[in-house]
Amino acid sequence: MLDSAIALTVILFVLSIVSEKFIQLIRSYPHTFSIILIAIAAFFFYRAIILFSYVFGNSVFDLLIIYILNLTLLAFSFVFLSAHRWNWIYGTKLSRFLFIVAWILILIWALCESAYSLYPFVGGIILFSSLISLGMRHDTISIGSKRVDLKFFKRIKKDFVVRKEVEDKEKKENEITVLSILIGVVIAFAFKANFFKLIKDFEKNSQKITIGWEEGEFPLKNIFSNQKPYFEESWTFDPIFLIGIFLTGFFLSFGSKFFHDLLDRLYYAKKANQALNDPEILNQTSAAKVSEFVESYNVEKTYHKYKSLLLNEPGIMGVSIQRKELVNRWVDYLMISLEGNHNGSFEEKVRSIIRDFEIPIQFESNVGKVELTSGISFKDSIENASTPKNKGSIAIEVYKEDKPNIKYLLTCFHVVKHPNHNWSGQLSNNPLDNRVIIGSGGKDNGTVINALRSSVWECALIEVDEFNSISPLQNLINMVIKEPRVLDKKDLSQDAFMFSRKKNSNQKGELLSHSCSFELDFPGDTNPFQMYDLIKVWNKQNQSPIQDFGDSGNLLYDDNGFALGIVFAKSNQFTYAMNINFPLNYFNVKIRKP
Repeated sequence: MLDSAIALTVILFVLSIVSEKFIQLIRSYPHTFSIILIAIAAFFFYRAIILFSYVFGNSVFDLLIIYILNLTLLAFSFVFLSAHRWNWIYGTKLSRFLFIVAWILILIWALCESAYSLYPFVGGIILFSSLISLGMRHDTISIGSKRVDLKFFKRIKKDFVVRKEVEDKEKKENEITVLSILIGVVIAFAFKANFFKLIKDFEKNSQKITIGWEEGEFPLKNIFSNQKPYFEESWTFDPIFLIGIFLTGFFLSFGSKFFHDLLDRLYYAKKANQALNDPEILNQTSAAKVSEFVESYNVEKTYHKYKSLLLNEPGIMGVSIQRKELVNRWVDYLMISLEGNHNGSFEEKVRSIIRDFEIPIQFESNVGKVELTSGISFKDSIENASTPKNKGSIAIEVYKEDKPNIKYLLTCFHVVKHPNHNWSGQLSNNPLDNRVIIGSGGKDNGTVINALRSSVWECALIEVDEFNSISPLQNLINMVIKEPRVLDKKDLSQDAFMFSRKKNSNQKGELLSHSCSFELDFPGDTNPFQMYDLIKVWNKQNQSPIQDFGDSGNLLYDDNGFALGIVFAKSNQFTYAMNINFPLNYFNVKIRKP
């Protein structure tokens, strides 16, 4: 239903903009527009006479009426223009007489059964109104003791000076309102925006609410030819249709600002409706908290929906959800990481992709490319026995509940991957390709028994022959590593730690995002690989990553010892880690405690 309401409002919004532009044009050049209308009216009369000269079977009375009407209105126009320009006529009797005669003839003609009565009727109204709006000496008539103003739009011009009297100001506002409705009706008719049909489509819950005339349906399609007008054959004046057009014109007179504000509210309602379906909304304790939750939900929804498309854009190397505190409230936003410098075109590009101009967006420049952080040899490194140049670190010792006495280690897949291994997890048939060297002993003392790279993690499970040559992480940090927990937005801006086996020291960083996506190159791949929903950390003081080459595989944990992720890549500013829950669940292992 909300989608239908948005579609309907968009249509009315666009039509109201068109109406508004025409109104501004008329108010800027009222006399010029009146002259254009006179030309249009003259064309209507010309078409009526031409058509009657071609049509047989009409009564002589019809033919005489059109000529008399035409000549009378021409004389009527000439007299009033003369009275205004050269002051040839000073009395009102002739003016009043011509006015009455002309309109009696128009009304008589409108009642004729001929299908062509529309032309002179419409033409007469346009011509008469245009002549009056141009200005004439006698623009009022007396009906009894009451004087009637014939000039309908005296005050619509933009530079018209309103006197201090409240009545004069109200008259100007009323004239502009009437003009807005008239233009709205014309625009509604031109686009066949029947309000009743729009509402009917809306009730069908259709997102494809349409307007416009079908091919060959427009009533005056043959107006520029000598053929009979189309409405003579199939067009009938449906009063419901005319009322629907008038109602649409009435609503268009509200102006584009009204529909723009309405669209904002409808979009917010749509997003809020999606957020309100989340059970977490029940935990919000105030209206402000609900609003903050809805905004956060919309940022998260946009991130998950468009992260891949955004990463496909040249120059964009990362997308993440981040947050900051503003006026005692937290605001979530999309952070777009750029490989190079930021220019104004990126925001326009991003907005066009996500199709939302309200989601908060920020940009960070010169982040550089993301690289895997395997490196050279060090004391506690791990490597594939057949590829000694690619070394990394161990995350944590784990175990299987059905095999509690066997020791297993977790590390990154890219650290121990052999060229004969497949990134989808297929290991080599040659046992030697699966052997690894753990620590500085120089001989192979472990085997890769399982591995996988997915879009959210890449890890390998190592079965250990012996574990004497490497120090357990929990001994190095004097802390028991607890079962992992899942980060959420409340953890952002908190501290995270990584013990660097290469540097033999604990590294402290700030959690920037728990939902970060980027592209990077893996060995053996021909195209960059997109990874999603990763952890993003940095050294806030130095604005740099907390790991170095060789630290791939190290564990990321919080100040309470809960395991968070496994570090595997970095840019020139940030450290990236994968959620450790994924490999633990996939390999069906748990963290071993001392």
